[in-house]
Amino acid sequence: MEPVIPTTSLDQTVNAGKTIWVVFPLNIPIDIAILKGMEEAAAAAGMEVKAWDAVDPQTWSDGIRAAIQADADAIFAAALDPQLIDAALQEAEDAGIPVIGSYGGDPDAPLPFGVDYQIGVNYVSEGKVIADYVLANTGCEGTTVLFSTTIFPSAVLENEGIQAEFERLCPNDCELVYEQVDFADLATTVPVLTQTVLRRTKDVNMVIAAFDIVALFVNQGIEQEGLDVKVVSHDGDEVGLDAIRSGTSPQVATLSFPPGEYFGWVIVDQLSRLMAGQEPDRDSAAFVGQLIDASNVGADNSIPEVFPNMVGFQDKYKAIWITE
Repeated sequence: MEPVIPTTSLDQTVNAGKTIWVVFPLNIPIDIAILKGMEEAAAAAGMEVKAWDAVDPQTWSDGIRAAIQADADAIFAAALDPQLIDAALQEAEDAGIPVIGSYGGDPDAPLPFGVDYQIGVNYVSEGKVIADYVLANTGCEGTTVLFSTTIFPSAVLENEGIQAEFERLCPNDCELVYEQVDFADLATTVPVLTQTVLRRTKDVNMVIAAFDIVALFVNQGIEQEGLDVKVVSHDGDEVGLDAIRSGTSPQVATLSFPPGEYFGWVIVDQLSRLMAGQEPDRDSAAFVGQLIDASNVGADNSIPEVFPNMVGFQDKYKAIWITE
């Protein structure tokens, strides 16, 4: 994985003093890392970032409306289905505030209502990669349990990719079982759900967790049951990398985003281009995940260890930003 930096320079002097609002869950490790990157990038460009913790459609809408009331210059509203917050997005559009989202669909597909640009990964493709890993490691035998949710479009699309790949490669010899998790109460409900599902389901040899934060609690349930069941997930959160590196956790792999800090710089660059009247950069806004397991997890979670080719991306952005 290497950084993809826009080839067109950006005059950030026109954005100095502006404020970007971020509306997404602040309890998910990858989102925390993204926010950190956004704050660093905004500071380098003379801007400020405000964050709003959103956990459901109401709090997402509240965050967008708070940004409007605060005269935000741009909004990054990630993860939730835009159709669930369409009234708030309409208000942002009426206020002339650009909104960038990250919903996990085809980057070249038509934009959802109220969203000026989309950034992130194609989760259908990511789901297929996860399924390929699972089927290669199980020999297309036994049962795989998918612990996921339908609250986030990214999870829905990932689920579609996983299911399609299972049907294509393993239509008769293995089984995929879906289990819905309560994203509002993962810590309490997921370990118990995991134990219940594994007790009642025969021949489970692999579990897929939609995100590393889900895998954290799936791992706990498996360990409490004392079962030899492996877990693969998505995101590349520190909790997932730590689990893989330990060599003792059920989790053996994760399909990782680029470093969250890098993600944050990309978002600030894209929003800055919109605020400056430029077209966002398509190539740098579409990410492809990196599969991480024991062979490449590195000695710690630093970018040089896990993503050595990403070192120095901040300086590459600064080189194309005109700040004085």
